[in-house]
Amino acid sequence: MSKKITYLICVLAMFGLTYNAYSAVQYWDTTGDHMWSTAGNWQNGAVPTTGSIIIGASDQCVVNSAVTGSVANIYAGHSYRPTGTCNLNIVAGGSIAFSGTSSVVLGSSSNGYNATLNITGGGTLNVSGSGGYLKVGDVSGSTGTLNMSGTNSYAIANNCALGYSSGGNGMATISDGAVLEVIGSPVIGRFGSGTMIVNGGTVISQGWSQFFLGSTATGSGTLTINSGLVDVVWGPIWVGSLGAGIVNVNGGTLNTTGVLNLGGGTAGYGIVNLEGGSLNASSIVMTSNSSMNITEGTLKLTGEITDITNYGNIMAYSGDGTFNYDYDGTFTTITAEIPEPATICLLGFGGMVFLRRFKK
Repeated sequence: MSKKITYLICVLAMFGLTYNAYSAVQYWDTTGDHMWSTAGNWQNGAVPTTGSIIIGASDQCVVNSAVTGSVANIYAGHSYRPTGTCNLNIVAGGSIAFSGTSSVVLGSSSNGYNATLNITGGGTLNVSGSGGYLKVGDVSGSTGTLNMSGTNSYAIANNCALGYSSGGNGMATISDGAVLEVIGSPVIGRFGSGTMIVNGGTVISQGWSQFFLGSTATGSGTLTINSGLVDVVWGPIWVGSLGAGIVNVNGGTLNTTGVLNLGGGTAGYGIVNLEGGSLNASSIVMTSNSSMNITEGTLKLTGEITDITNYGNIMAYSGDGTFNYDYDGTFTTITAEIPEPATICLLGFGGMVFLRRFKK
């Protein structure tokens, strides 16, 4: 065999290993209908029921029927296709349910290979087996996005992380009645960057677990609740446990039966902005470099509390307001009073209006 042919075979072998490093079945999206259930869209001409699956970064894949079997993992946003964003859509009538250690990985190759998972119209995803993982933004330079919307749209995972690896970016929006349930510990910003927005959806951390934002020194996580519910059933919430964490509650409810921790380790810090809705916890523990600002909304803590600032840097209206305390024998509900200068201005304005009307 000539040196040229030998060299060509080696190059092709390397090429194959690079583009199918997981020894997985490739989704080729060749028929134009974008359907998972179409045999012609798959590398081997058959819809896979075993092994791992890779979906290229430029592909579209629609699931509108039940997908079950012994599939090991789904890697969406893979480098065997050109850079771009893969869209995996689980729509009405569609479901993906795997057992064991099966995982779904969004953004599985570095630098420009992205993936979006859309669960709508009552579609469902189940990776709740022991070791099962939903990784959103897995690899450095990749972006993974999870969008869930609509009543009966549901996803359950044994573990879930947004911004799984250093340099990975993960985003999730849970809206309009959709439910994301995590058995283990949800993480927003594990080693990378994570953002979660709740707009009328529900996020449940249901096991004996902890809810993390910025769980490592390189991790940063932001949770924004505009409406809906984030319910940490048992464990505490860590806002910036070792990295950076920000929580914005503009409406809806953030609830935990455990402690709300702001900051941790040597450099972790947490910021909480309560501007509407309600935030419920058993207590608050915060580091000196963390802060909470309350304007609108209510903060409910266990026990009788007469001075919330004893917990740390907690402010009403960025330090210009005051706090009100209502103890019912079990819980103290804390609200912020509108700043005094604004109150005076409002009273003066009201008086002017009254006088002008009186003269008429």
